[in-house]
Parts: sequence; C-alpha cells; structure tokens
Amino acid sequence: MYDLGLRTKRGQRVGKSTFAWMLANPFYYGIIRLKSTGQLFEGRHQPLISHTLFKAAREVSAQRLNKRAVKHDFTFRRSARCGTCGYNLTGERVKGIIYYRCHTNTCPPNAIRDDHLKATVLETLSRLQMPENEHCFILAVLDDITKEAQQQRIELIQSMQAALGNVQERISRLTDAYLDGILSREVMHDKQKALLEERKGIQDRLELTQQRQSLMRENLKEFIDFAVSVKTVFETSAPSYQQQLLRRVALRVTVTNKVADVVLHKPYELFASRPSVQTKTHNGVGRRGRRPLNIVRVGGDAMNIDRHSSDRSIAPSDDRNGCPTQSRVQTAKQLLLEIGTALLTAPTQH
Repeated sequence: MYDLGLRTKRGQRVGKSTFAWMLANPFYYGIIRLKSTGQLFEGRHQPLISHTLFKAAREVSAQRLNKRAVKHDFTFRRSARCGTCGYNLTGERVKGIIYYRCHTNTCPPNAIRDDHLKATVLETLSRLQMPENEHCFILAVLDDITKEAQQQRIELIQSMQAALGNVQERISRLTDAYLDGILSREVMHDKQKALLEERKGIQDRLELTQQRQSLMRENLKEFIDFAVSVKTVFETSAPSYQQQLLRRVALRVTVTNKVADVVLHKPYELFASRPSVQTKTHNGVGRRGRRPLNIVRVGGDAMNIDRHSSDRSIAPSDDRNGCPTQSRVQTAKQLLLEIGTALLTAPTQH
C-alpha cells in the first residue's frame, strides 16, 4: 500500500492498527459513531463502500485473526460437525486412512471415514446435476421470466421500501421508549445499532435492485450454471477449494452415530428438490427422468432446442412432438422465482 502512495498525514507508512481501525469504522458505509457514547447515526456524507462490502471485509478480517497452524489440510476440516454436541470433528490420519472424530467427552463414540463422508457429499451434490436438455429447458424458461421481471422488480422495490418504513418506525418507537425512561441508554444504543445496520442493508439491496435491471436473471443464470457443475468441480479440486465449495453450497454437514447428513443452503435445496416427471424420448418411448426434452413450450409458443446450438429462439409448434405442457413450464417458473427470491434474501453464499 505504501508503494501505491498510501501515506499518513506526515507522509509515513500506515500501520496495521490503522487498517484494523478502518475495517471496523462504520463511517465508510455511511454511519457516524460518536466517540463519547458509541451511539450511531446515519451520516449525510456519501458512503465510500456498501454495507455488504463492509461486512464481507469484517468477516475476512475475523477469519485471519482466527488463523491457526494447519498440520493437515483435510477436506472436511472445520466443516463437518458432531450431530450431538455441535463441535467440529477433528481430522486424523490412522494407518493411511483419514477419519473425522468427535473428542467431546460427553458424546458417544462418533467417527466417520473421509471417503465415506465424501461419498455422502457427492451423492448430495449429484442432486444438483441435470441432463443438458433439461439445462436448456430451464434457461429457456428463465429467458421467458426475464420478460415478466419488470413487474416483479417493481413489487420487490415496493417491498423493500415498506421494510425501510418499518425499520424507521421501529427506530422512532425506540427513541420514544428511551425518552420515556422505559429503556436504558445502553439497551437503546445496542438496539439502535442493530436497526441502523438493518436499514443500511436494506438501502444497499434497494439501490442494487434499482441499478441492475436484470439482477434476478443474472443471479439465477450464474447460480444454475454453478449448481449443475459443482459436483464435477468438487471431484476434481484440491482440498482447500473443496472446502470453499462446500461452504458455498452446504448449510451444515453433521455426523451422528457415524452417519453423515448434508443440508444444503435454501436456494440449492430448492433446486435439488425439483420434481422428476415422466417424459418422452424422440422415438416415443416413455421413461422416467428430469425433463430431457428437445422441444420446450414457453409463453404459448414452442421452443426447439438443439443440444449442439446456443440458439433458443421461439418457433411455433404443437405438443405432438412431446413438448412440455404449460403446467410444467409454470412449475419451472415458480421454482426459479423461489430460488431467485432466496438468492436475494439469503446471505451472499452464491
């Protein structure tokens, strides 16, 4: 940073303590904190960064402060937890085989082999995979949703504006409760800080939604492309990157009585739980699968999808060729909208 020209007022190097203070200072995302009381107020200055970026920087800083010497970089280090006590399982190598064990004295013996745990994770990730034709079908439905997205964005903005009004009303009631002597100054400050951060987060999301007209489509397209390939990427990645993928996709990985359970984050669980349907192949033979069709009907028209072509233009057709029914298209739309909403409201895991 010194080589890039960053200096103190006296032209000296900026110390680590100053950087730590900057990363903890809410001033940079638009909030002023009084030194005397610690009370927070919304500033009139233009924020340098968003509240989301501020929180992300704080999380990275906290992770670095919590660094420990790592002797073995096991795939599920600090990822798999004991289903009984909730503590992380400890990775151990015994006779060339990696085990994860719980060392809590009050827990019953609980251990699992690395390859068994990995097999459970891969089985869960396989639920996110889909045939290429179904992938094209989902993207075609997503294109159709984009045409309807303007009204949805308006409703989302109205919802956020209502949420902002609700937070402002709660701040006003909090101030009244303090003036009436119902709350102490310390309690009022803590609650006010939480409400100001909540309001700032909503304002950031509102601004982002207003600026990026195709926000939901972009998020969904990125999400779908990542979800369908995550199992393959996981299988071929180094343990350190597998840990990152697992944190991004899985809400928790627990082991109880030597049996592993993987719970996905909500958007991925919605995607993995999409229903299977009875489909027809090109020669008319029925089979059970996840919608591997070459023709997709969207918005009243049929879309012929060539698996070797990126062209998904809509052309008139009928259902005699096994085109997906309108109800199936509506089901896919509902699924994508639910995932899109989960992506917008959930923490930034995607």
